[in-house]
Amino acid sequence: MQRLFTTLEEYRQERYEELETKLLEDMGRHLGKNFAGLRADFFSRMDKAIAAAQQTQAELNLPCGYISLSLLRTSLLRASPEWQIDFYDREWVYGEPWQRERFAAKELFAHWEEFCREALDDRYFVRSRLQSTAIKTLLGGTVEKLLYLYMGVAKYFFRPFTVAADLPNLEKLGKAPDFFLTGGEYLDWQERLYGERPPIDLLDIPSNEDVTFRNFRGQIFSQGELTGQNMAHCRFRACEFREFNFSEVSLADAWLSDCRFSKVNFSRVNLTGTLFSDCNFKDCHFTQCRAVPETDEYFAPGEFCQSKLRRVVIEGGDLSHFCLRDSWGEDVTIKETLYNAKDWEAILHG
Repeated sequence: MQRLFTTLEEYRQERYEELETKLLEDMGRHLGKNFAGLRADFFSRMDKAIAAAQQTQAELNLPCGYISLSLLRTSLLRASPEWQIDFYDREWVYGEPWQRERFAAKELFAHWEEFCREALDDRYFVRSRLQSTAIKTLLGGTVEKLLYLYMGVAKYFFRPFTVAADLPNLEKLGKAPDFFLTGGEYLDWQERLYGERPPIDLLDIPSNEDVTFRNFRGQIFSQGELTGQNMAHCRFRACEFREFNFSEVSLADAWLSDCRFSKVNFSRVNLTGTLFSDCNFKDCHFTQCRAVPETDEYFAPGEFCQSKLRRVVIEGGDLSHFCLRDSWGEDVTIKETLYNAKDWEAILHG
């Protein structure tokens, strides 16, 4: 006989949390399966909002230093979820936006109606003791988890990312030297999704400088060492590293494209979400590197994509969340390292 719940806490622990977990898993699969289409649709709607901001910017002659994308909780009450996109000359904590636009956020709620029907199904609780209005108080926390999951995936909309093709109006927008686009909750937590930042000398970084979201293109780094820096979300394109050491560096969610690595040592490097695309490695050593998320933040698997590895040694660490796609290897050795053997089989024995 089906059990009927009489208290909110019992219902939350023994039914609601299971439904919530299923919702998040279904949403995760939906985002992965439909990534390209969701990305294109999201960029299309955002670009229209940025185009409207451009007209205002031309009149006010203000730079844009910060764009904040926020889910409006109140829009859920109207059964019409919306994003609000605010344009600031500085960070939002310092003033009012000079432009505000809104567009639909339906992609976030692909499985929401079905979840609500199941969560509020009165066949599972005694209505005289537990009412649906009490269960609805749990929905806010679920929405936040959905949003957090979505923002974890949305950061990959911008990698790889060609501004002129994907968001042409963002390229035309007049931006401050330090520009960020973030997404999250209105006047609350925001995840950085994209940034455009001033150039920096990788081998002469000022003390306490924020190095994240930097661009490096066509540079040669020879016989140098980078130690202890957080280079999350950095982009390296057509760069060359010769006899170079990365030590205790975070390359989380970094994108390295068409780069060459010769006699490079990666020691205790964070490779969580790192993408090496069309890269060549020769006589390189990875020691005690890891590619496993250490927080509840969403990360895509780290990846060697269409890359070549020749005489590469991987020793120690955990690369169980790191994979290979269309890559080639010769004399690749893995020692005492956690990794997906099936995924690496071709490159180890090919």
